[in-house]
Amino acid sequence: MTTDKLRCRTDRAVVTGTEPVAEKRKANLSLVSGHLSFGWLALMRGNVNEKQQRADQLEERLIDFAVRIIHLSARLPKTPAGRHVAGQILRCGTSPAPNYSEARAAESHADFVHKLRVVLKELNETLVWLRMIRKSELITPVLLAEIIDENSQLCRIVTSSVSTAKARSAAQNQK
Repeated sequence: MTTDKLRCRTDRAVVTGTEPVAEKRKANLSLVSGHLSFGWLALMRGNVNEKQQRADQLEERLIDFAVRIIHLSARLPKTPAGRHVAGQILRCGTSPAPNYSEARAAESHADFVHKLRVVLKELNETLVWLRMIRKSELITPVLLAEIIDENSQLCRIVTSSVSTAKARSAAQNQK
């Protein structure tokens, strides 16, 4: 059996995930006004399990991260460079949340892992743009420190989730 290590770029080093964070999701319910998972319905009813709560919490963190990216992009200068960077970071920084929601509604285990990898790729791209913003001093580094840290934490969580999902898939295939 070969192991495929996933890499998460952080501000200082490459991190590989090893601890389990989230599991396969429950089915999602699509609504006309948005996307509401059965997990949230169960939470409202008070009968949600720990795994579902962790998945819901991760999705909420990704949404909060996207909101922070939106606010950050609005603070970038209205110069040609600032507008370009704002558009790029807006695209990659807001996509992990909806992509994670799609992963939770995946049609197969392989689809779930693939969509989680897309989330990881977008988080990695966001980190590169955040580092460029910091190095170019488009925004003061103090304002970027927390969002870079949150990006790194989310990246580690998703890396760990992909590793866990792949390990469970491999274990299930051996049975």
